[in-house]
Amino acid sequence: MTTIQETPLPPVPSAQIFIDKTGHLTQPAQQWLVTLQAKVNTINATLVAISGASSPTAAFNTLSPLTTTGDLLTYSGGTNTRLPIGTNGYVLTVVSGQADWAAGGGGGGSPLTTKGDLYGYSTTNTRIPVGTEGQVLTADSTQTAGLRWASPGVGTVPLSANFTSFGTGITTADANGRLRVSVTQGTVLRGLTQASIATPYTIDINFGFLSAPTVNDAVWAGIGLSNGTAFRAFYCGAIAANTSKPNLEFAIDSWSNSTTYVASIVTSGMLFNPSNTYLRITDDGTTRKFYFSSNGLDFVLVYSEASNTYVTPTEFGIVCYNDSQNSYTANISVTNWLITNSVLGDAP
Repeated sequence: MTTIQETPLPPVPSAQIFIDKTGHLTQPAQQWLVTLQAKVNTINATLVAISGASSPTAAFNTLSPLTTTGDLLTYSGGTNTRLPIGTNGYVLTVVSGQADWAAGGGGGGSPLTTKGDLYGYSTTNTRIPVGTEGQVLTADSTQTAGLRWASPGVGTVPLSANFTSFGTGITTADANGRLRVSVTQGTVLRGLTQASIATPYTIDINFGFLSAPTVNDAVWAGIGLSNGTAFRAFYCGAIAANTSKPNLEFAIDSWSNSTTYVASIVTSGMLFNPSNTYLRITDDGTTRKFYFSSNGLDFVLVYSEASNTYVTPTEFGIVCYNDSQNSYTANISVTNWLITNSVLGDAP
């Protein structure tokens, strides 16, 4: 790099002191010319170096103040200046209006510390620690970054091997990716259960009655929450009172055990397709909600209650109540059974 002194040229001596009475240069004049010559030589050397450079980069290098790998060219106080390379791990930041290096993490450095960590954001950049083997990333508005690792949904293909049956007169079969449940007549709750998961959770079921009840028959099917003894059942019913065309209703019932009905919390008529029905229960740890859908896309809130009302579930299940008078066997085809570690609400 060619160094250029930026001190100004000395002022030109006045005419009165430039030449003495003998016609010779005065001492101040001689000193001024010596200084001027040095300045001109410096400028000339710089011009020669620039004009003789083999490339624009080489020409720039004759003027650049940079000396070390990683140096940056900055501007301060009216002058181009060198900012030396920072320490490993430092980040470029602004300090009092000037570019400077600072320790990472204080103003834009990565918060990640462990293999598998993810970048998240709340009000600032934040770290989402890596989950455990087999977990999946899921949305959770209760978390700082709105995301968390959780166990994946419990199988979308309902298979009898995934459940434990309870009650007599119930049989199951797996066919074409569907679970078929057959329940004989009886004023008791029968069904299939599997271990529950902690809140938040969503339980979805898509099922249909394979045959309609006849006169004086009634059959209900849906989702059951149980603590191993008592049940909170959310199911749809096809009820044939005095005609062969059944009324369609849904109910949320309490059972102290599988043989003892306690009360209906909600009972209401509704329009649904008995051969293709969708029910959903969600619980975010505060509120338990019950939804119905006729198409699996648009879910309507039916009822809500505080979490763990009546039962703190240790089991989730597919339940059926066959209160028929004509030895009618309820045949139910379950197309989808899905449990997820998140609250889906009124979206599929």
